[in-house]
Parts: sequence; structure tokens; C-alpha cells
Amino acid sequence: MTEALNDEKCALEGCYTVDFLPITCNLCSKSFCTAHSSTDSHQCPASLSHSEVTVNPVVNKRVPCSFPECNAPTLFFDDNNTSASHCPHCERVFCLSHRHATKHNCPKIDAPSSSSVSKSQTLAQKAIENAKQSSSSAQSKTRTLTPKMKTVELMKMRRKADAANPRDIAADIPMDQRFFALVSYGSTEKTLWVQNNVVAGKALDLFASKLGASNSPLALKSTGGEVLQLNLLLSEQVESPANLVIERSTQ
Repeated sequence: MTEALNDEKCALEGCYTVDFLPITCNLCSKSFCTAHSSTDSHQCPASLSHSEVTVNPVVNKRVPCSFPECNAPTLFFDDNNTSASHCPHCERVFCLSHRHATKHNCPKIDAPSSSSVSKSQTLAQKAIENAKQSSSSAQSKTRTLTPKMKTVELMKMRRKADAANPRDIAADIPMDQRFFALVSYGSTEKTLWVQNNVVAGKALDLFASKLGASNSPLALKSTGGEVLQLNLLLSEQVESPANLVIERSTQ
């Protein structure tokens, strides 16, 4: 018997098994699944049991399976003294059940060593850490706005900004006298506005009230990390529209 190169349907009538490693009968030259590979199981018309067939002692040869503690015979050898159950890797011969390299734990097929697996895991972990650091670094950088971008940002903020001081709503403060900012505290952020003549300390109190910040000492920072002076006008330290961050004060 020899293995066919392509997956085929078993040639036995009534058997619809598709075998990816079909076995070709040396006598009738048809391909069969594992269950019908022997001449008896597919009732081979050219079987050696027929008197008109000359027995070839080489073809009829079988040897014990090379797998430990397996007493099953190997497949018949062909005219070239090669068995279909011959392993091309370790050059040993096996029975039908152990003919595949994975079934007889072929020593010539190397499994990944523990050291190589460990090295791969280490490299993967480093790649993840580097990606996290790059992401964190990118988020910490201050975005530089061009004049055109500032105009667009200001237009967006004007449409959705809320007055940080409720009294400014009734006062109907003109747009050119408003300072717009996207203010964040922890995971909360809001788009707010205050009057241009408000000092940073007063703006901080108004922003903190809107974002539900605690009464503990707080600091108002630009996205670049600069701590704003609370006794100076907010509009003199950062330009509207601005991105501001409320944090706990360390002083």
C-alpha cells in the first residue's frame, strides 16, 4: 500500500469517507480510507488470494511496528521495498495507527523548547509595555493649535459651552468677553466659559463646583502641566479656547 498525494473519497462502494492521506492498494491501484485499506476489507479483485495472481515475496512482506509496546504489523511493502507506513522523518516503519509523525512522537520533529517559549513571552511583554508607554507619552503631550484650529475650536465651544457662573447667564455677556475652556477633573470633563476679567482662583472655584470636585486644596493646570497662578487673570495666563485640568494641590 502507498499513500496518495491528495485527499480522496474512499473507492469502496457505499463508503463516503474523505481521507486526507488515502492509501492506494498496490494490487488494484485504487485509493481507500484507513478502514478499507487492506485487501480483505475492500475485497480487492486483484487480491493475492486469487490463483491467477503471482505472489511477490517482497510485496507480501510485513514487519512489526516500531512504536513501543505495539505489536500490530506494518502495511505491506511495495515493489520498491517501501511501506506506506514508513515515516520520512525518522526512517522507521509503523502500523496503520502510528504511521503519522504526531502519532508516534517522531523525534525528528522538534517541539518548541521551554527557553524559546519563555523568550517569546518576554519579548511580547516588552512590546506591550512599550506600547503603553508610547500611548501615555502621546496623551501627555500638549496639542499645538494653529490659528485656524483655534478658530474652529472656539466655534465648537461657543455652541456647547455652559456658563460656569449661573449669574453670567442673566447678564448676557458678549461672546468676545467670554473665556472658553474644556475643563477636566479625573474622568469628568465639561466645556465651560467664564468672563475674561475673572482671576484663575475664582475660575477654579466655579469650574470645581460644576465638575463636583472636592473642597480639598485644588490646583488649575494647563494641559502642558503648568500650574496657573490663582491671583492672576485666567485670560492672561492661557489663551481661549483652552484645555484645563483640575488636580489636587500638593502645596
